[in-house]
Amino acid sequence: MMILYPLLLSTQLVLVGDTVPQFDASRGCPASATEALLNRTVEACQIDENNAKKTLSEGWSKFAAGDRASCQRMVSM
Repeated sequence: MMILYPLLLSTQLVLVGDTVPQFDASRGCPASATEALLNRTVEACQIDENNAKKTLSEGWSKFAAGDRASCQRMVSM
C-alpha cells in the first residue's frame, strides 16, 4: 500500500491542475489600494485581471502538470 500512495497522490495533483484556476478579479482589485496606491480605477484593474486570466487559459495546456498543480494550490489559498 505504501508504494501505491505516492502514485495515487501524484495522479490527484495532475487532475487538479488540469483546469484553469478560477479566481475573483474583484478580490484582487480592492478600491482602496487600487485607487489610492496605484492611481488607477478598479475597473482598469479588473480588465487587466480578466485579460491575464484569458492569456493563462489560452496557454494552460502548455504548462507542465506540476506547475499547473502549484498554480491551483496558490489560487486556493
